Amino acid sequence: MKKILIALDIDGTITDELGQIPLGVIDYLKKQSDLGAIIAFITGRFFPFAYVHLKDLPFNYFLATQNGAQLFEMPTKKNIYNYYLSKDVLMEIDHIAQDYQEDFIIYTDEKLDYQTFYRTGRFSKAVLDHILKLESMAFHPFTKLNCLTELPVRAFPCIKNFGTYEQVKPLNEAIALKLPVEQSLIQDPTSEMYCMNLITHSQASKGGAVKNILRFLNSDLKVIGAGNDRNDISLLKASDIAICIGHKAPNELKEVSSMIAETSGLGLIDYIEKAKQVLGL
Repeated sequence: MKKILIALDIDGTITDELGQIPLGVIDYLKKQSDLGAIIAFITGRFFPFAYVHLKDLPFNYFLATQNGAQLFEMPTKKNIYNYYLSKDVLMEIDHIAQDYQEDFIIYTDEKLDYQTFYRTGRFSKAVLDHILKLESMAFHPFTKLNCLTELPVRAFPCIKNFGTYEQVKPLNEAIALKLPVEQSLIQDPTSEMYCMNLITHSQASKGGAVKNILRFLNSDLKVIGAGNDRNDISLLKASDIAICIGHKAPNELKEVSSMIAETSGLGLIDYIEKAKQVLGL
């Protein structure tokens, strides 16, 4: 088989309804890797939360985290690049956000053991309870701040706003008008009630991660990409064959897709095979 790049979102794409990667998917991707395919996982998760799913995979792969803010060569964990937001941009976002409900959390990297920082006073009790639920799932520390001047770093991979779609969408639009940053408004995979607005550096996106992998490989490989939410739009746009997962995916994602897979997990395999056939592989 000619080499290709298979670039995949994690949550709701390769995972099943229980949030696990089926063994059949792992076996399939191992076979593709053995045949010469380059495998990449491109996720909105930060490194530890992604790695818990991927640490035992029996093949080499790339991992782009925080919507492309960081790229790693795996399993060596070699950091290939970082695109980080600055504290100055954070202060501008905070100024814009003062007129909107709810607040954001700030993700750091391995230098601070992937601590996540948040201000308790800017969240409603309901959303703060959700943030604390995320902390219990995250395998890393959440740290309270009284104010942003206490933040111990000048640059970081990602900010995430939390709230209902109706709460977060106006803020997303206000930031887009005033700041040159990358944003993705997506469903929180841990809650049907809440959405997340992922804010990253202007060059940090899932599609940018695909391009950076190809640049790192010094290659123009054909790309098969798959995802299920708005932060996957740039990933699918950067793919030669774009697979949208599920008919309930956002219309914006369907509009840039070549195919719509019925289900995630094992249901994705047939569509990757169809994509290979279209590419003559």
